[in-house]
Amino acid sequence: MMKSFFSGKELWRIIGKDNSNIKKLGRELNVKIDIDKQGNIEIKNIKNDSFIEYIALKIIDALALGFDIETALLLKDEKYSLVKINIHSYVKESRQKQVTGIVIGTKGMTKKIMEELTECEIVIAEHNIGIIGKNENAELANEAIIMLLRGAKQGAVYRFLEKSQPRIRAIHEEQVEELIKK
Repeated sequence: MMKSFFSGKELWRIIGKDNSNIKKLGRELNVKIDIDKQGNIEIKNIKNDSFIEYIALKIIDALALGFDIETALLLKDEKYSLVKINIHSYVKESRQKQVTGIVIGTKGMTKKIMEELTECEIVIAEHNIGIIGKNENAELANEAIIMLLRGAKQGAVYRFLEKSQPRIRAIHEEQVEELIKK
């Protein structure tokens, strides 16, 4: 059994409309999820499999950040990971809105370009940025976002991501070759 605590907006994101997220997560992972009025969450796998409970907790963390249930459920696959970046770890609170705006970009273009170049989903919620993608891609998106948080220009970040594309393609090709051999 695993336990966690969430409140406010995070709790509502986790629950979903008419408990839809909790119901779907319970069905997909064969877990029972209890949430009390204070926001305490208890996850129990019917087979007492702590790894499944851990995965459910990762998915709940993703939902709390603002990912939709379908994207969060990608975390069932060990090839996918969730990266959570606390903006306060990189900038003072007084600069948070400005830096968040830089990460999002005009009309959301910076975020969209990073998502396309890394093949990841990115959400920005309050003082956190969440990334879900294949492990290597999520790490690349993490590096790019940290570059922006540390003051790099968007163009420099785009060039970094474009130069990294061959590396990502090579990793994906290796994975495909492994699957073919099996």
